[in-house]
Amino acid sequence: MPELHGITVIRDDAPDQQSTDLGIGITAVVRIKHAALHEAAKVVGSASALARHLGISATEICKWINLKYCPPKEAARGWTEERIAVTEAKLYQLTGKTWEELWPDVLRQNHEFLNAPKSMEKVYNWKEAAMLSYASATRERLLKYTEPERGKELQIEAIERNLHMLTKTERIIINGLFGLGGEEVKTTRTLAKSWGRNRTTFRRGETRR
Repeated sequence: MPELHGITVIRDDAPDQQSTDLGIGITAVVRIKHAALHEAAKVVGSASALARHLGISATEICKWINLKYCPPKEAARGWTEERIAVTEAKLYQLTGKTWEELWPDVLRQNHEFLNAPKSMEKVYNWKEAAMLSYASATRERLLKYTEPERGKELQIEAIERNLHMLTKTERIIINGLFGLGGEEVKTTRTLAKSWGRNRTTFRRGETRR
């Protein structure tokens, strides 16, 4: 089963002689990023928020996250030993990794990799069950980084901020699951029925995910 944006989804490329659902071709664009820094950015809210937290520029943090550049290992221009120590302490709180663990020598010395493109593309054919599975997994991913003490209001804000990443079909499903845009909150079972699928089909999709 493939993954998109860190979540496992259904892949349905095989033709189904009993189904009239021909699916839709999608292109998955995968970008390679520094895992620990990418997660840290999500924890604090965004790459820009992480940059502010560390006291560096947004451009610089993006180069770190996108594996295009490594910060200096020792004191250098613009980076005193004290600044490195302070930044390392902040990153350790977020990632549990030291400066050397975040940027080991094998990475620092691999200039060919640092300069190489960091994106890949692959085409899939998704049918309806795969779309429902992806929307459900997206909901779980969005809620993962929501602060529970702020409750449902913050959850909804987080979802609405990310709706632009979804297709029209996915937005319809998310709106139904969360009651966004004036929609009545619906269960996944109700959504599956509204799409003309029975419960067995939907559950099969959920199990495969």
